[in-house]
Amino acid sequence: MVGAACIASMDPSQLRPPVVGAPVIADVLRRRWEPARRQDKIEDVDDDGVDGTDEMNEKVLGLGGCFLKARDPVKLAAWYRDALGVSLDEFGGMFVAQFPFVAGDPGQLVWSLFPEASDYFPGAVMVNFRVRDLDAMLAQLRAFGATVDASVQDSEFGRFGWVTDPEGHRVELWQPPPGN
Repeated sequence: MVGAACIASMDPSQLRPPVVGAPVIADVLRRRWEPARRQDKIEDVDDDGVDGTDEMNEKVLGLGGCFLKARDPVKLAAWYRDALGVSLDEFGGMFVAQFPFVAGDPGQLVWSLFPEASDYFPGAVMVNFRVRDLDAMLAQLRAFGATVDASVQDSEFGRFGWVTDPEGHRVELWQPPPGN
């Protein structure tokens, strides 16, 4: 929740109306966090003395979505609509908002509310990252020693795979369909 806390603590004059979507938030966060993003501040998690990012062939392309579980998705969707202007569509018992990426970057960022009883992901929140090649990313994660779910899901929306981070958070990896 670092991002949400960061946005909540900002001077309101820094924020624009929510209808302009994710690019505005990304711009505000980029300006606010740029000094903190330096690679020399990140510890080498595999303790081999080499920053693991130097050896990686596959890297995430960006954020694909954020998913929240809600005790009352209907009521919470109405709150986000009325309080923040987030336009949500109901889709199979969950509510989905789509925000376009910046110009020239195909696809959309998805923000969804799931029923609290959903078993699609454990915990209250799951992040989805876009990847270029899902199979290559999953193989790389296995070689890294990460806990990778054996199942891969293919659908009209693309290909999906999952990894669990060292603190137990399920992370969804999404390879959009060709042309997206």
